[in-house]
Amino acid sequence: MNNAEVWHYSSELNALSNFTKSLILFKSEERGRERAHIKSFRTILERKINNNPVYESFFEQDKSKVLQVLRYLEKCGEISNLGSGYYSVLSVRHIQLPASRSILRVGELRVKTGEVNNLGLALNVERTIENPIELKDYRFDLDMAEWLLLFKESKKKIELFKEEYFEPTKNGFIKVKNNGNLKEGELYYILSYPPLGDMKEYYVARRVGSDWQGQRVNSYLYKSRLAVLTANGYNPTYAIIQLDNNNKCSLFQIMLSDFLPTVEMEQVYLFSIPEKLKYCKIYYVQQDFIADFIAVLKTLSFVEGNV
Repeated sequence: MNNAEVWHYSSELNALSNFTKSLILFKSEERGRERAHIKSFRTILERKINNNPVYESFFEQDKSKVLQVLRYLEKCGEISNLGSGYYSVLSVRHIQLPASRSILRVGELRVKTGEVNNLGLALNVERTIENPIELKDYRFDLDMAEWLLLFKESKKKIELFKEEYFEPTKNGFIKVKNNGNLKEGELYYILSYPPLGDMKEYYVARRVGSDWQGQRVNSYLYKSRLAVLTANGYNPTYAIIQLDNNNKCSLFQIMLSDFLPTVEMEQVYLFSIPEKLKYCKIYYVQQDFIADFIAVLKTLSFVEGNV
């Protein structure tokens, strides 16, 4: 996409966010509550999405677009999923970015006119705000070294079924074809196939005698993979490409070698937009926030290079 297309894309997502939040608030007030059930607004939101071809490449085509919009707004800090089909609009928060020190206002319901000042859904605030939330505290997670220490010190015994072992190396994971080559005390990435159910289980674990000790990592798959890989010399990479120059605001495409973990993805959602929602390795960001995006990548040991 070129500059104009990305800004238009951003504008449409902002409009969809405002429409969805207004709809949730209206349905909440209609029933005298601070929440609305998806059944009360699903049809209206679905019609809104389907009437705009801009969203076609953004969503997975074989999944509910309404649910995808709601999950995206959750990840952007705009709404909350209260469970059992209920949603509410979150209150305004101010987030300070790590490099530019810009302050973004998250959760504001507004009708935007003119140019959007941030590709993400948050509003870039130009005045000083007292006690803003730091980005690392807005969406918090252990850092890579802490995850690695957790895996190394875990005493939790795990039970494996028809498992496959992968050794972390500087070139990525290598499948261990002979279990006799497994080294005691070394961390491995393990796929286990339980006899009941179709869901695979993922572990980072080490062999201690005849036992395997470690952690199930299904819920933080990308972070755990990066933690053990980078500890063994692997370098995830990013590349920055400037889109056609624009006097108003230059935009950049950031391409990644690896998927972002959930926490870091939700951090950069505040000031960038993904090319698509699922399995995304391409993001668009304006020049003002390039340094902030890179700051997030550096916490994951990303380095600039070929992707």
